[in-house]
Order: sequence, then structure tokens, then C-alpha cells
Amino acid sequence: MKQEIGPGIKVLYLDHWTLGLHNFTMYDALLKARGCTTKLFHIGSYRAEAYPSEKEPYRVKDGIECSDVTYYKTKNLGRVLDREKPDVIVALNHAELFERSLFKAAHNRGIPCVYIMHGIRLEDLSGYEQFYGANTGVSRRLKKIPKYYDLMRMFAAAHLEADPLFLFKKDLYRLGWRFVTSPIREIFQPQTKPDTQPDLFLLYSDFDRRIHHEGLGLSKDKLHIIGNTKLDSLFTRVDEFSTDEYRLKLYQSLSLDPNQKYVLNIEDAMVEMNPKSFPHERQAEWYRYMEKAINQAGYRFVVKVHPGTDLARFKTIFDKNSTTNVVQSGDLDGLIYNSAAVIGTISTALINAVALEKIVLACEWLNVDMLKSPTFTVKYGGGISCLTEQAFEQCLRDLDCCEQRLAVTRTEMLDMFINYRDGRSSERVADAITAIAHQYQALRTQAVA
Repeated sequence: MKQEIGPGIKVLYLDHWTLGLHNFTMYDALLKARGCTTKLFHIGSYRAEAYPSEKEPYRVKDGIECSDVTYYKTKNLGRVLDREKPDVIVALNHAELFERSLFKAAHNRGIPCVYIMHGIRLEDLSGYEQFYGANTGVSRRLKKIPKYYDLMRMFAAAHLEADPLFLFKKDLYRLGWRFVTSPIREIFQPQTKPDTQPDLFLLYSDFDRRIHHEGLGLSKDKLHIIGNTKLDSLFTRVDEFSTDEYRLKLYQSLSLDPNQKYVLNIEDAMVEMNPKSFPHERQAEWYRYMEKAINQAGYRFVVKVHPGTDLARFKTIFDKNSTTNVVQSGDLDGLIYNSAAVIGTISTALINAVALEKIVLACEWLNVDMLKSPTFTVKYGGGISCLTEQAFEQCLRDLDCCEQRLAVTRTEMLDMFINYRDGRSSERVADAITAIAHQYQALRTQAVA
């Protein structure tokens, strides 16, 4: 059946830049194996000042065609869809203006839209307000005015297709006011209508289904649990990670002695942060402190950098005599599996460490708003809060005690956040995408007949 409904289906991925492409590659090959064609449509050019590669109107990355909005020479999303003629839209976000506008334009054309979860969802708004509130100062908002002006135009144009009197109604202006006065609330607790929502939400767990239903007011019929696609590789490769051959290869890539244990830091999405709220100088001081504390405890320090981070900035953090390894394209799950402990605070990749039953230490003594509230691993029992440097150092000296503490609470978090451990979440994603595309194709055929 899978092979029958795949051929001829054109899948249009949707995102804000190309740096999130790895979220699609987890199931892209499965879709192509079924005869689908895929392409990414993004608005990365709005971030081109910080990420020059996003200026390119068109390129092929990781085997996927990527077209920026500038490639189409129009900001009218309906015209983009008329040119691409996709059978289904697949998005990683669902409440920002770009997605809402495109969902509306797609629904005007009878094209189904699918949202695929790609990170941990916090239970309440306060965590997002604390993180992004420190991240959205006045100067940052002012810089985004041209972008949001264009996004409001996209939203209006998509609605005008279906309602020529839309500009005379209050909805557009109320939306604009909500984004001006409380952008964080409007993104994470949005007031959306069905025509600007995806037709299908593919979620990680029962926990996420409850949040989307109770917190966002979404119909349960739209909410489907498929598991965490980012854990598929972990569950299918765990035996590989434990082999001497894999471990030796990993240690050689890190220039480490196989007998030397290391502590891994998963960089906490610094790429998303406002430099003024957590300046580079303070980050550098923090990293140098962690290096010293970890080395004194008898471990080497390894830092796994976020895919969107400029790796060059770490050259100004650690000097040439440093023994710390900084990697960006390394095998994250293998790095986690073979580590003695993992350090992190807000990175959603920490769920991988919890799934592998690793010790997770959260550096919560830092007086940085963005790193305080969203420590989900601590909140749900998967990590240990270090409220002072002394507590952090004590944990490093006695990791066995840390493991005994987490063994009691970690299981509850795993049961809450992980429904499937069969390594087939990506297959369920591909099934859902092809099924809904086929369903709408059949409906369009009946309408024409």
C-alpha cells in the first residue's frame, strides 16, 4: 500500500531557514523511496545578515532542493503554491505568521498541511516568556519590522483570495496588535482558526497531545502520536554504540585515549539567544570554568555545538593549549552514549541523554533569564539541578551518587515523553504524509468528476 500511494506525490517542506533541514532528512529518504518528490520552501533571506549562506535564492543541500522566497520574486504565497503545485505541505512550526499564511493559501487550493513536532514543548507559557522575553528587546523588535510587515502582507494576501473584504474586517488588525504587544504569547499560545492551522499534527507523546489539546484548544482528531523522530537512530543504533569498534573510532575522532572518560556539553541553543542578555564574554567565562572543573574532576571536556552556531567563536573561548574538544558535525547520540555525563539546560537534545539513561547536570546558578525556567529535564526528573558551582563540582566528583538519584526519577520522565521505542517514528511520519496527500488527491478528483 505504501508503494502504491507514494508515486506522484509532491511534498513541499516549509521552514524559516535551511539550517533546520536535518529535521526533514530523517524521513526524506523514506518519502523518496516511495516515489515522492520533495522540496524546501523557506524565508532564510530574512536572516541573511547573520547567516550569509541564506542569501542564496536556490540551492541543493543534503539532496533536497531549497528555494528562498526571493527565488519566486513575489511575497504572495498563493502564487508560490501555484508555481510549485504541491500535493501536501509539511511544516516544523504551526503558529508563526509565515506558516499561518501559507496554510491559509494552501487550504484555499485544497492542499493538506501537516505539522511535525521537532522539539520539546513546554507545558506552560511562562517558560517561553522567560526565555524569549530576554531574547526580544526593543532594538530586536525594531529590526524585525520590515520582516513582519512582509509577513502581515502575506497573511492578508492569503485571506483576500477567499474574502475580498478581509481588509475591512478586524481580524488582521487584532492579529497585528497581538504580535506587537505580546509576540511570545501569540506564537506559543496562538489564537488561530482552522483555516490557518495544519490539518494534521504529528506529535511525540501523550504528554504533547494533552498540551496541544488542553493548552492550545486543538481538536483531538487532528492530534496524532508518532513518536520522536530524533530518537529513531538512537533506538536502532544503541547496540552499535556499545561496540569496541565504534568506541575506538569515536575516540580517535576526538583525539582521546580510549581509557580517558569525558563529560559532554550539548550547547544550549546560543544561536537563538540575544547577545546582550548573555554576552559572548560571559559565555566564554562559563565555558572556561566548566573546562577547569571537569578537568580537575579527572575528565576531558567535549562540547557538541548547535548546527546553527558559528564554530569560529569557540576559537576565542579556548586557547591553543586547551584540551577541550569542540565538535559540530559529530554523531550526537554516539557522543552521548559514551560520555560519563552530559551538561545542558534548555537544549531539546537532552531528551536523547535521558533516553540513554545518562546523567544530566543543569548549570542553574547562572543569572541568565533564558537559562532558568525551561529546564525541563530537571522539572520532570531527568536531570539534576546544580544551583551553585560548588554543587556542580560535587556532582562531578561523585557521578555514581548522581546516577542513584536519577535512577529513581528518570523512568517517570521517559514514560511521559516517549511513547515509542521501536525506532520507526520516521516511518510513521512518511505513512501519515503520503496517506493525507492521497486522501486529498482523491477528494480533488471526485470534485472534478
